[in-house]
Amino acid sequence: MRHADRADGRRAAGRVVVVAAILLIALDLRSGIAAVPPLLTEIRTDLGMSAAAAGLVTAIPVLCFALLAPAVTLAGRRVGVDAVVLAGCLLVCAGSLLRVLDGTAVLLAGTVLVGAGITTGNVLVPVVVRRDVPHRTGPVTGLYIATMSGGAMLAAAAAVPFADAWGWRPAVAVWAAPALVAAAVWAVRGRRPAPALIGPTPAAGDDDSPLRLRGSPVAWGMALFLGAQAAAYYTMTTWLPTLLTDEAGVSAGTAGAAMSAFQALGIAGSLTVPLLAAAPHRRGWLALLVAAGWLVTSAGLLLWPEAWPVWIATGGLAQGGGIGLAMALIALGATDVATTRRLSGMVQGIGYLIAAAAPVGIGAAYQATGGWTLPLLVLVAASFVMAGAGWTGGRELRRGTYAGPSGSTG
Repeated sequence: MRHADRADGRRAAGRVVVVAAILLIALDLRSGIAAVPPLLTEIRTDLGMSAAAAGLVTAIPVLCFALLAPAVTLAGRRVGVDAVVLAGCLLVCAGSLLRVLDGTAVLLAGTVLVGAGITTGNVLVPVVVRRDVPHRTGPVTGLYIATMSGGAMLAAAAAVPFADAWGWRPAVAVWAAPALVAAAVWAVRGRRPAPALIGPTPAAGDDDSPLRLRGSPVAWGMALFLGAQAAAYYTMTTWLPTLLTDEAGVSAGTAGAAMSAFQALGIAGSLTVPLLAAAPHRRGWLALLVAAGWLVTSAGLLLWPEAWPVWIATGGLAQGGGIGLAMALIALGATDVATTRRLSGMVQGIGYLIAAAAPVGIGAAYQATGGWTLPLLVLVAASFVMAGAGWTGGRELRRGTYAGPSGSTG
C-alpha cells in the first residue's frame, strides 16, 4: 500500500507541475502583445510610424500564428512537444528584449520572434492538456485561457505606469522576465516522463489524414469562428485605447485602464465557457452567445461611444468566452490526441490567417476615413460570421464521420 500511495503521490505531484507549467506559459501568450497598445501613441511618435505600420505590431504575432502553425505542428511531431514549447518560451524572451533596442525595423523583427514563440503555445498547449490531463480537459482549458487573459490584463494595466516611470522601451521589455521563468519551469517539467504525443503515423486515407480533416465543415466552422473571434479581439486590443480617446474623449490613462478592464473581464468568460462546452449540445448556442456579445459591443461603440463602460463589459465577456470556446472546441472536439494535434494546427493556421489582416486593415481604414464608423461596421459584420461559423463548428468531430469526400459530419 505504501508503494501505491507513493506512486499516487508522484502522479499527483506530476499533474501539479504540468498544470503550473501550462499556466506560466499561458501568462506569456498575450502579455507581450497587450503591453503595446496603451503605448502605441508614444511609440508612433518616437519612431515616426504611420497608423497602418503601428497596426503591424499586433498583426505580426497573429500572422505568425497563422503561417507558423503548420510548422509548429510538424515540429511537435518530429522533435517532440516539450522541446518545441521550451524553444517557444525562449523565443518570447529573446524577442521581447530585441524589439526595444532600436527603431521600427528592429521593433518589428523582435515582434516576429515574439509571435513565433507564442505560436508554439497556441498550437501545442491544447495538445498537452489533452495528452497529460485528459480527465480535466475542460477545467484546465478554462484556467489556461483565464491565465492568458490575466496576463493581458496585467500587461495593459501596467503599461502606462511603467512607461511613465521608465519609458516605453523598458515597459515593453519587462515582459521577457515571465517568459524566462516559464522556460525554466517547463524545462523542469520536461525531465518528467510524459506519455507519447501520438501513436503510429496514420496511413494515407485513414480518418486522421490532414487532407480529409480539411474536408470537414465542422473543422472549417471552428477555423472561421476562431478567425472572426480573433479578428475582433486583436482589433480591440490594438485600437481600443485610441478609439476611446478619439470618440469618448477620455485620457490616455483612462483608456489604458479601460483596456485592462476589457482584458480582466475576459477571465470570467474564459473560466465559464470551456466548462459549459463540455456538453456537445451546448457548443453552438455558446457560439451564438459570444457572437451576440461582440455585436452589442461593436454596435454600442459605434452608436453611443459615451457609454463605453457598458461596451467594455460586454466585449470583455465576449472575448474571454470566445477564445475559451475556440480552444475548447479544439481540445474537446476530436476523439484522440493525434487528431487534436492536426486540428489545432489547421484551425489556428486558418483562423489566425484571417485575424492577422484585422489590426492593419482597421488601422488603414481609420487613417483613410479619419474616423471609426467603417472599422466598427466591419466588426459588426464579423459578429454575424462568428455566429454562423460557431454554430457549424460546435458539432463534435467523430472518427469516420468527418472525413468523407462529401464533408458529412454525421
